[in-house]
Amino acid sequence: MYFLQLLGTAMGTSAACMWATIYFATHEINTLIPRYTNNLLIFRRFIDDIFGIWIDDGTANAWEQFQQDTNDFGILTWEFEELATSVNFLDLTISIKHNKITTQTYQKQLNLYQYIMP
Repeated sequence: MYFLQLLGTAMGTSAACMWATIYFATHEINTLIPRYTNNLLIFRRFIDDIFGIWIDDGTANAWEQFQQDTNDFGILTWEFEELATSVNFLDLTISIKHNKITTQTYQKQLNLYQYIMP
């Protein structure tokens, strides 16, 4: 079978992650961060995973508008979790407890542990 890619960069190529990061960074720098600077205490992204600490400044529907603005760029769409004080991000569980950020290692339920132990 032969395939012809008509749009974007083929996943699995060495440049795909760099292109994805640069592509969405333009939207972050030009739209998201300036528009929501009062709401985003922390905003970090690793390729297609975003972690943030959202501050409710009393603006009506700000969280919903942020989600819409995030998805209103190119053909990418993002899945959002509900606002919470704890989240699994990459290999960490990050929580806010007693006004402090705490972390612990997170391991997926289906992790096969396919590595050699020391």
